[in-house]
Amino acid sequence: MATIAEFYSRNLAAEAVKGMTQKAKVGGTPGKAPIGYMNVRERVDGHEIRTVAIDPERGPLIRLAFEHYATGEWTLRGLIKELTDRGLRTPEDAETFHRNR
Repeated sequence: MATIAEFYSRNLAAEAVKGMTQKAKVGGTPGKAPIGYMNVRERVDGHEIRTVAIDPERGPLIRLAFEHYATGEWTLRGLIKELTDRGLRTPEDAETFHRNR
C-alpha cells in the first residue's frame, strides 16, 4: 500500500506542475496576486484566462513604498505608518476598517 500511495502522490504532484505550467503558457497566473496587484479574469477565444494587473488604488502606494525605502532614509516602521496614513490596507484590514467605521 505504501508503494501505491507513493506512486499516487508523485503522479498527483507531476499533474499539478503540468497544469500550472500549461496555465502559465497561455498567460494565466498560479494564485492570488500580491498586494499592489489584482487578479483579473478575461475571456480569450472562449476561454477564461486569469492574469494579474496593477491595482489602481494600492499599486501607486506600493511603488511609493519601494521608492521611499530605496532612499535609505526610511525605517520599516516609519514607512508602514506613512502608507497606512495614506490609506494602504490589506484586503483583510480594509474589511475590518470599513466594518468598524
